[in-house]
Amino acid sequence: MDLQFYLFIFACEITFFIIMNLKVKHILFCFAFTTASHVSFAQRVHHTSAGGNSSIGEVYHADAVDKHPSFPGGDTAMLNFINDTRRYPCEAYNRRVQGRVVCSVVVGADGSISHTAIVRGVDSALDEEALRVISLMPRWEPAQLNGASVSSYYIISIPFRL
Repeated sequence: MDLQFYLFIFACEITFFIIMNLKVKHILFCFAFTTASHVSFAQRVHHTSAGGNSSIGEVYHADAVDKHPSFPGGDTAMLNFINDTRRYPCEAYNRRVQGRVVCSVVVGADGSISHTAIVRGVDSALDEEALRVISLMPRWEPAQLNGASVSSYYIISIPFRL
């Protein structure tokens, strides 16, 4: 979408908010929010692996792609994979530690999983197990943008319940 479209949306929002007698700062906030939520953007990623290999590429955010990446077989298959692969660490089990480990990954244009990171951890043992489970995942169906496969971010939540 081009700048004229956003200017048109901005003009409509100004008209609406003036009619509703809202303050100017609210108008500017709404314009910034509307513009940011509709702009497709990619981020350059530079990552150096443990072996010293470096990769640079464009990685799209979830709201910037036409079709989100998906685990082969869908969400149910992913939950089954997690439940079948996950092993509760003994030390966490003995300490009665439970929770949900939230991880971010990049699903590559070829469906491979890379750049795995803990977004919200629970315990070091559970965090390590979550990363192990993700490392064993098969190739995904990559995100699509304008009919082409692209790399994109994805958030995976791995639950640990006693």
